[in-house]
Amino acid sequence: MNRSIVVLLIVFTFLSLTWENNYSTIEIFREEDNGRMNMIPCIIDLSKVDTTKGKETGVLSYFVSGADGKKKNRMNKEGRLFLVGGDHAALKVEEGKYKIGVYTPTEYQGGYVSNNTETWRSNYLTIEFSGGKKFTLSVEPTAKDGEYDGGWKIHLVKK
Repeated sequence: MNRSIVVLLIVFTFLSLTWENNYSTIEIFREEDNGRMNMIPCIIDLSKVDTTKGKETGVLSYFVSGADGKKKNRMNKEGRLFLVGGDHAALKVEEGKYKIGVYTPTEYQGGYVSNNTETWRSNYLTIEFSGGKKFTLSVEPTAKDGEYDGGWKIHLVKK
């Protein structure tokens, strides 16, 4: 085999191994909800705390599947990734520290909570991604006295 081809194969192998260790994966599950709440979108708000290196969002790629297991296009008109009930998202992100939460602006709430003029927001988590780690998060609507009350809760399931 030609010596230059061998060198290229070695370099390619090294770069692919390096690439594999320079990103982490976030899996986000939104369980199915009751009734109309299933169709209310929650927009993923992911931002890099330190943007001195790499992309501002740090997202390299993503994939969303619905409750039926099929790939879904879950990008809204503002270019933000969102989930509805039963969705699962997997995001590949650069190393770094991130804040992550979800929100639903009033125009996407569909009058679910009457007289609501506020954006529904979740708590925010700060997570450090490095060395190919994988994190699993869960998103669910908040409720009071058995009724959805216009908010979200996001929590770490495992890392």
